[in-house]
Amino acid sequence: MSEENRRFTRVKFAVPAVITVGGTIVSVKEIVNLSVGGALIPCEQKFDRLTKCFFQIPITGTTENLSVQIEGEFVWRDNKFAAIKFTSISPDSLQLLQNIILYNAEDSSRVESEFKEHQGLR
Repeated sequence: MSEENRRFTRVKFAVPAVITVGGTIVSVKEIVNLSVGGALIPCEQKFDRLTKCFFQIPITGTTENLSVQIEGEFVWRDNKFAAIKFTSISPDSLQLLQNIILYNAEDSSRVESEFKEHQGLR
């Protein structure tokens, strides 16, 4: 999918994440890229397409135990990477996610327009 066809801008965000699938917990060393709609991660596990997951990005450097917590599903994978489409998020996690995207975006005005056009994950 070309960048022009994406609804949401993707940003580089090389921080750890945790994915839970059923009873399996997978630690992700670094997120490859992130958007309000999903994430690309390194993943050697063979999760089937549309497998439900819980995606968590711990926010370090704060006195509170903050994290972005998102429900999603695997939509694509190869031998090294997997793409997760986000399907549900709380308002607090959405605000954190939007701040991460906005702070890391090359064109913040474009990202702000995307947020106004597409409320939530839609």
